[in-house]
Amino acid sequence: MNKDFVFVAKSNALKSGAVSMNAVDWQTMFGGLEKESLDEHEAFQVVAWVSRCVKLRANALAAVPAVVYGGKGEDAEVVEWEFADSLYDMLWMTEATLQLYGAGYWLRERNMVKDKGFRWLAPATIKPKYTADRGLDYFERRVPNKPPIRLEPVEELLYVWEPNLEAEVGPGKGWVSVVLTEGGVAQAQNQFAAGFFERGAIPAVLLSVEGNPPPEELNRLQQWWRRLLQGNRKAWETVAVRATVKPEVIGYPTDQLAMPELMDIVRSQIAVAAGVPQTMLEDAANYATAKEHHQAFYTETIVPEAIRVEAWLNRQLFEPQGLRIVLDWQSLDIFQEDEAERAGALREMVAAGVPVDLAMEMLGMDLPNNMTYDELRARLEVAAEQRAERARETAEANAAANTDNQGRPEIALPQPPTRAYPPQQREELRRWQRKALRAVKDGKGGGVSFITDQVAEDIQSAVRDRLAMAATEEEVKAAFEPPFRDDEAAAAYP
Repeated sequence: MNKDFVFVAKSNALKSGAVSMNAVDWQTMFGGLEKESLDEHEAFQVVAWVSRCVKLRANALAAVPAVVYGGKGEDAEVVEWEFADSLYDMLWMTEATLQLYGAGYWLRERNMVKDKGFRWLAPATIKPKYTADRGLDYFERRVPNKPPIRLEPVEELLYVWEPNLEAEVGPGKGWVSVVLTEGGVAQAQNQFAAGFFERGAIPAVLLSVEGNPPPEELNRLQQWWRRLLQGNRKAWETVAVRATVKPEVIGYPTDQLAMPELMDIVRSQIAVAAGVPQTMLEDAANYATAKEHHQAFYTETIVPEAIRVEAWLNRQLFEPQGLRIVLDWQSLDIFQEDEAERAGALREMVAAGVPVDLAMEMLGMDLPNNMTYDELRARLEVAAEQRAERARETAEANAAANTDNQGRPEIALPQPPTRAYPPQQREELRRWQRKALRAVKDGKGGGVSFITDQVAEDIQSAVRDRLAMAATEEEVKAAFEPPFRDDEAAAAYP
């Protein structure tokens, strides 16, 4: 007969301490008949930290921009993949199931000609089949109430597996499998707390009844204790019995169980296995710490995972079609901030005299299109030679322009002080002067036609009056020497 309470009836005759125990309902008192351990899916469903870590990683990987290229090398161009709209969901589910089951599966939905789309399949329904000669032979899919279905690798079913260090072929285990014990501890503690308050915050208690009370008294005690264990609604009921009832608490008091410390250890173990900083599961000490840990989460966990998933998809899906998918993690904002900092460091190093290629290599900068630093140095050498050639051509052109009609070098005369004039106006005056000098060299007068709206009208008028009288190069240059106005001359000579 099941009873919802525990009590011990002690006989006065049993002075030696021997007791008689009956009516023990351990299921109610000590947490029920739960299974001994969790599996991966249950851990994801009932352990908050496991669920949060799985979702953090899946969200982060699926949010990495995916770019599909057609062609190879420098000829590769971005193309629009027809199934790009479903890629986010497929990547999210793949990353989630890799963490739980160590495998992710994509069913190719296709006709006789081409793919029509892809559908995620639950790993629990897929069983790889192997042979000694071929290794992976095929996949078998089992669903309730249907016969098994044979699916050919790649042709019908794409797969991504966690590394397996135990066997040469087959999926490894996800990190959730590593923390099932810790997940069980977290679940047990939650169940303990829930049960404690469901019983009206009453711990496990033995009721010790002195003497031999009549059955009616024991029945009244039993009924009252059953109601008391129903929770807070019955917590304040009382009962009077004609016997001495002594409650005896079983186990440690709740304030001595060190539950917070235990849960800190559990959370730490789960976070370590998941590769998620604890500051992403709780409040960080400060913004700088949170930012540093957030970047470490991407660098040490998400980027390697993205590279691995990218390689699986290219090998099975994209490369056979002449395409290539790139999970462009470098374009994420968190890495763009880092790139801006490194760009600033690069400018400082180059300004200090460090060669640009050496500075980039020291800063660990990645080169585009799989370029090596040897290729970069070769390109920089070619660019330097081209700049030197252009400089020689410019010098020769300038030398030819600065000779008179007999090929003799011109004597450089001081340029008119133009610091008081805007840059656009100074440049226009130089252009006008060069045109007047060419006219004088050709045997013409300096009064050339020149139209501009960058030079003030009164200055234009003064220059034209001077050029009308200029017949030599010296007179042309003097025509552009300030002051051009009477008030400027007065200011220059007080």
